[in-house]
Amino acid sequence: MPSTYTVNLGIEKPATGEQSGTWGDTTNVNFDILDQAINGAISITLASAGTSGSPNTLAISDGATSDGRNKWIEFVDGGDLGASAYVKLTPSDAEKIVFIRNSLSGSRSVILFQGTYDAGRDLEVPAGVDMVVKFSGGGATATTTDVFTKLRATEITTPTLTAGTADINDGTVEAVIGGTTPKAGTFTTLTANTNLTVNASTTVDGIIDDDTMATASATKLSTSESIKAYVDSQVGTVDTLAEILANGNTSGANNLIIDNGQAITTNTVNETTAGSGVTIDSVLLKDDGVNATNLEITNIKANDGTAAGSIANSTGAVTITSFISNSVDIGGGAIDDTVIGGTTPATATVTTFTSTGIDDNATSTALTIDSSENATFAGDVIIGANRDDFSLAERLTISGTTGSSKVGVEFSVIEGVNNLRCAAYADDTAMEYVFNTLHSTGSPAYSFKITGNEKLGIAENGNATFAGDVTASNQVSPSFVAANADTSLASLQEIGGFLMSKADGSGAGAGIVGGMRMLSNDGVGSSTRLKFYTSSASGNDVEALDIGADLGATFAKAVTLSGGALNFWGARSNTAGDLPYATHVGAGGTWKFRVATSGSSLNYDWQDVLRARMLNNGDWQNTNNAYGAISDRNLKQDITDARSQWDDIKAIQLRNFRYIDEVEADENAKEHLGVIAQEVQEVSAGLVTQSDEEEHLGVNYMLMCVKAVGALQEAMTKIEDLEARVATLESAE
Repeated sequence: MPSTYTVNLGIEKPATGEQSGTWGDTTNVNFDILDQAINGAISITLASAGTSGSPNTLAISDGATSDGRNKWIEFVDGGDLGASAYVKLTPSDAEKIVFIRNSLSGSRSVILFQGTYDAGRDLEVPAGVDMVVKFSGGGATATTTDVFTKLRATEITTPTLTAGTADINDGTVEAVIGGTTPKAGTFTTLTANTNLTVNASTTVDGIIDDDTMATASATKLSTSESIKAYVDSQVGTVDTLAEILANGNTSGANNLIIDNGQAITTNTVNETTAGSGVTIDSVLLKDDGVNATNLEITNIKANDGTAAGSIANSTGAVTITSFISNSVDIGGGAIDDTVIGGTTPATATVTTFTSTGIDDNATSTALTIDSSENATFAGDVIIGANRDDFSLAERLTISGTTGSSKVGVEFSVIEGVNNLRCAAYADDTAMEYVFNTLHSTGSPAYSFKITGNEKLGIAENGNATFAGDVTASNQVSPSFVAANADTSLASLQEIGGFLMSKADGSGAGAGIVGGMRMLSNDGVGSSTRLKFYTSSASGNDVEALDIGADLGATFAKAVTLSGGALNFWGARSNTAGDLPYATHVGAGGTWKFRVATSGSSLNYDWQDVLRARMLNNGDWQNTNNAYGAISDRNLKQDITDARSQWDDIKAIQLRNFRYIDEVEADENAKEHLGVIAQEVQEVSAGLVTQSDEEEHLGVNYMLMCVKAVGALQEAMTKIEDLEARVATLESAE
């Protein structure tokens, strides 16, 4: 039976019959433990403050001396820990009373606790303080308390007693409350046998009860009753303004000062000296007039009360019912509903004139200018002679005088980046209608020009109709060169086409020509062709793409895709080389991909000989039954020996199964031998595959074969080892 240990001190108690011959050693250790617990003292240096969740540990160890068993423990540090230090006594069921001294620097406290930390069950030892601490040993909810929380002593004699609060029920205290700096004290009864000194300078030696205040003393206090009686006797004897002024007029002034927010109410304020007026806050009221630097008025009325005008708050706008003046200088603002000159209009001179309407002095407004500076004319706007050749309802007419060559409209950007300008005008001399553009560094360039009769019409729907051919400035011909005509299409009629060219021999793309032509024997027959050409400036047309009526397309060169997909369509055939889907012919030979007529396989031919095929059930077959991967050392890095494959291969379950889609097509579908991906994934996840596009899991059978090779090698090693052991046993017989 093993030894047991005491709960509080961890003293070992050997079991009956145990530790024969070693009792002395155990007893000696126990004496050391008792010595440490009874009178042990230690100074413990804390390396960090710790936290409530990760505190410094003060341990009591079973059967051995330990720091936590000492009777007196001092906590020190090698420098300021930066926070209060957390210390936890273990184990949580050990009861202990210990003297604790906090000698930490930086005025840091020590937080002691036992069991699970709880701020309501810990004990804080302030810096520089000694305390007697009791740990309850209550397990997870153990408490840590100050033994002297309530200390009762018959008599305490000490040079200095410092206490946060002292409750003295009886006796005599000969001391300064608050130490060298006096502080407040609360007393049930305070008795001064001789006198009471206040603030070390004022001595009170008695109380006076005199309602008349006739007795004066520098060391006695008046009762509140006598003070009240004296004040009451004085109130009421001075209750008029004359009496108040008489009592307070020692300086010779009679000014009245009224508190802020108070008012003086009276019907009349008279001036002191006739003709001097009355001044109120720098405003002089004198002889029926007002003299002020700033005058605030809301409404203006005549002597008989008739309203003459008003001044609006916040805006300061002045509204005058009727204003008559021979001369008015208005520096800014607006004048509404005003006739300058009275009933007879007169001339006005303005620096800037803004108006919402200009009356033609008749019955309507000829010109209206709104707040957005938009101008609206009531009638036609005519510059020059008044012409009406096109019977327009509303018009802007600009007529040239005799001898004018060009008449039109010009639009200009002044002081802009490029100073762009344009003009639409009629040139009578050249008989042209021109739309010109111009910028600051160039000469006029014709952007649109019509000469003589109508050559171009643009309808409301945007369609443009040209009276003749449309010729680009760099185009050499509107049709293909006849010398390079396609003789195979001699019987076909050219329906139409277009040509794009850069044939001026200069710049990028010089001499390049491209286009499209459409040909047909009847316009809808099977011989219809849509051909795309490209050629050089020499006229040698080269066919790039031929699209027939059957939608078959023939490309002159290989098709290169920058993205997307390219689908091939053609007849299926079991004959090698017949209408393949894709063909490559090169110096190394010819390969083709084609689909069998039955649609059961995609075949791969090399030199017109079947080499491999993929069946529609997913099987892959080839003629030499060889499968492999590129495995050159030069392509690999981080090469190490593989781990054991024995357990993986042993754990993989082989299953017989049938595919659901095969059974749906044929209830007698064949049975397969293989594995289940989900089961393999639990054993070796690296064997299971699934791309982002795949819905179902797959298994890398080739990698599984490689793992099987590793397992086989391990099996061979075990077999060889067993054979060697058997041979040894047999030779021993």
